[in-house]
Amino acid sequence: MKEEFNVMQERKVWRLVDLPPNIDQIGCRWVFALKKNETGEVVRYKARLVGQGFKQIKGISYDDTFSPVVNFSLIRFFFAVLVVGQNWVHIQCDIKCAYLYAPLKEDVFMKQPPGFEVKDDIVFIGRSIEKVMRGIKLLQKYFDLKILGKTRRLLGVEFEEKNEEVFIHQSMYIDEIHRRFSEYLIPFSSLPISKGVVFTRSQCPQTNHEREEMAEFPYRNLLGCLSFLANRTRPDISYAVNILSQYQNNPGKEHWKGLLRLLGYVKSTSFYQLNLSCFKPKIVAFSDSDFAACRDDRVSMGGQIIFIGQAPIVWRTFKEKCISLSTMEAEFIALTEAAKEMTWFDRILGECCDRKIIEVIKEKPTLYVDNLAAIDFVKSPVENHRSRHIDVKLFFIRDLVYKELFELKYVKSKDNLSDIFTKAPTKHDLEKFVDVVFKKNVNDTVYS
Repeated sequence: MKEEFNVMQERKVWRLVDLPPNIDQIGCRWVFALKKNETGEVVRYKARLVGQGFKQIKGISYDDTFSPVVNFSLIRFFFAVLVVGQNWVHIQCDIKCAYLYAPLKEDVFMKQPPGFEVKDDIVFIGRSIEKVMRGIKLLQKYFDLKILGKTRRLLGVEFEEKNEEVFIHQSMYIDEIHRRFSEYLIPFSSLPISKGVVFTRSQCPQTNHEREEMAEFPYRNLLGCLSFLANRTRPDISYAVNILSQYQNNPGKEHWKGLLRLLGYVKSTSFYQLNLSCFKPKIVAFSDSDFAACRDDRVSMGGQIIFIGQAPIVWRTFKEKCISLSTMEAEFIALTEAAKEMTWFDRILGECCDRKIIEVIKEKPTLYVDNLAAIDFVKSPVENHRSRHIDVKLFFIRDLVYKELFELKYVKSKDNLSDIFTKAPTKHDLEKFVDVVFKKNVNDTVYS
């Protein structure tokens, strides 16, 4: 607390003034947190003095509130392409009390404190240690910067280097959330969602008594923890998290049991690690959909996974934003979403080539789809009255294909790695996905 107070005084965070008339002041409180390293050892005790922002009035004491955090897919991208693929070095640093450097545009009046955890870590990646240190020294002129060494733990993710490869996982975080919810009966499960299990709105509480009973369970809390895992290092649970998140406003007992089973599955597979290997930076994407999958509104589910080399960079499960009238339409909408994401990463790779960071890539990105009708629909120049309601997406994707910015190819359904993002997998399908994404390199025969 004393350290926090001293830093605030050094940076002139506040001025002691008399409260102007007709101004409501906000309160404050101390928030304490522990900063741990990659082994779970406490390396720092943190105290943060925070204002009670819930008492602020929009347009008077604040306008917009946000805290920008880097898209973690970019971190996976740079570690795969540069650290592993180009053998670049990486150094992690910590900006002491980083949030205090941000100026306030509005005047905020807060009570004097009596007698928040912030992500302030930075990763520098460069061709050599000399260039990395040059960048660090430049920042040290403006910020109180502490060098932590090689990246071991960043934004809740642990990094490990083995045999010139980088692996990421969250085993420590999984143990933490398992302990946090250990008071509930957490069953063992070999699948994120068992095949044949269906969740619907009919399972939601219907009476006030049932809603009060379910309010005792921390459904959103646990769902948020599992969602964090799904977005960072566990693509195998993306579908389950997406399905269960659709009922967070009014979850029923079956939804809560499904969430606990998912936690049991995550705990039993906490040793899974993503291998960010990228010795050949070619973009390969898989797209899939499940037509009219949602029992409540008949909206189709879409899914995608994008590799750069052998490293899974982006994955996603999503409900499509319109109701499809056929399997072909559902597949088309899903592949359009995948193409948008793939094109963005292709531009980043292109910039790396222009800056001579990596060698020029001669192979075009490839998108694999398991529906021939959708592929023919994209490649055919013939206009069809049955697809007028999706013509904007059609012209977008056709433009990319005509400009030869990527290749659209067919893959058998059994080899489509995005299938697991659109439906509950069988044990065989899950094991195959785990072998490819967590244990082995992507089989060249899949997209040769």
